[in-house]
Amino acid sequence: MQSLFLQILLIPISLIFSLQGLAQQSFNIDKRGKVKRIKYYVGQDINLHYSNTKLYGHLTALNDSSITVEGVVIPISTIKYVVHPRQAFIWVFIRKVGYRAGIGYFILDAGNRLINSESPAVDAHTLNVSIPLIGLGAIGSLIKNKRFKNKGYNMGVNDLSINN
Repeated sequence: MQSLFLQILLIPISLIFSLQGLAQQSFNIDKRGKVKRIKYYVGQDINLHYSNTKLYGHLTALNDSSITVEGVVIPISTIKYVVHPRQAFIWVFIRKVGYRAGIGYFILDAGNRLINSESPAVDAHTLNVSIPLIGLGAIGSLIKNKRFKNKGYNMGVNDLSINN
């Protein structure tokens, strides 16, 4: 009898606590033509551009029509774009391999020529190999970050809290 009572009592209590876990606000950016959204929660880092000012920092508060980043209250209508880093494997891989291989080859080849007292320390072949690799890393860095422009309808704050 006591076991049945605990089971009956445990189910409503677990439902109440699980609803409280979902009760939060988020700053959402809707992707064009997609169902998926990009969500920022309080405490996450955000990189945005508003009113000719670039700002990077922690999202500290969310209101109905504004967000607060590092103590600066920013109306959503003044946000020009939000820079969101892509986590796609290929862009991260291209960026890391390009930089590391280009700089590594340059240092290794130039260092080897200096140790062997060869002249010139940096020849045309070293530059022909290392510059394209470093350029590939730079292109991967540029493509890694995506800008989402504010079109007036695609950015907003969703409030999932339950008010009694």
